[in-house]
Amino acid sequence: MFQRILVPFDFSPSSKAGFQFALRVADEAAHVHLVHVVDEAVPLPYAGAVQIGSLLTSAQEALAKVAAEPHGNVKLTHSVRSGWVWHSLLEEARTMHADAIVIGSHGRRGAMRFLLGSVAERLLKESEIPVVVVKEGPVGSGALRRVGLATDLTLASSPATETAREIARRNDATLEVIHVFEEPTDLPLASEMPQAQILESVEKLRRFRQERLGKLIADLMQVGIHVRESFPRGDAPERLALLAREHELDLLIMGTHARTGLEKFFSGSVAAHTVRLCGVPVLVVREHVQQMAAR
Repeated sequence: MFQRILVPFDFSPSSKAGFQFALRVADEAAHVHLVHVVDEAVPLPYAGAVQIGSLLTSAQEALAKVAAEPHGNVKLTHSVRSGWVWHSLLEEARTMHADAIVIGSHGRRGAMRFLLGSVAERLLKESEIPVVVVKEGPVGSGALRRVGLATDLTLASSPATETAREIARRNDATLEVIHVFEEPTDLPLASEMPQAQILESVEKLRRFRQERLGKLIADLMQVGIHVRESFPRGDAPERLALLAREHELDLLIMGTHARTGLEKFFSGSVAAHTVRLCGVPVLVVREHVQQMAAR
């Protein structure tokens, strides 16, 4: 799945969950790089660190112990940096030519807000490579068996679809393709339309979306992917989080629109809300610049 994975690591249970999931999605003989960033303004959760020098030394020693543990054929490296956390992580990802970032999230507020909070949100906003957000708790082991693809059926979802197809193929996993139909609230002249006409317009849109979903599923089946279809109605983030839990997905994959630069991402977009609500790992794949230009 991924050959070069960057894993932000702050020694918390959530970062350990992120590390374990990174090992799960790493290719055979992949390179997994643990990186700890010392933010001079934030006290961090390991003993004996007071000055920045001792912070760096303590982190280096603690991270070396984690990296020394055997993990099959995976090449495991580590580094400790100081500076702005999200900026340092992106620099490290570029340096190692990472093809994914896997970050654990605990959502703490206040001084200990390292992962999901400002850092993970900033990574999702700025990263050009896929980012996996993993919640604290068991992440399973072995091949992925049930993978979800949340799609809005637009061109922007194509990179996420390609990623989901490859992950399902490599793991021989069932791919559940999900499109949540949210009834439109902005129909032109809706206030002047008879109720029956509004309902007819919504039903036409629903059928159109279901036909497009069916075509996508047919295309995936043609390349040998075992596919399940889900076409629920309702609020997309809530329905996605519910389906992920009820269907025991190992991973939910979704795209995001690069045209907005993700300015909307954390002000109420589907991807942001889904990441916050979903209890399973969520892989967010950004739209390619080439696709934006093709619009």
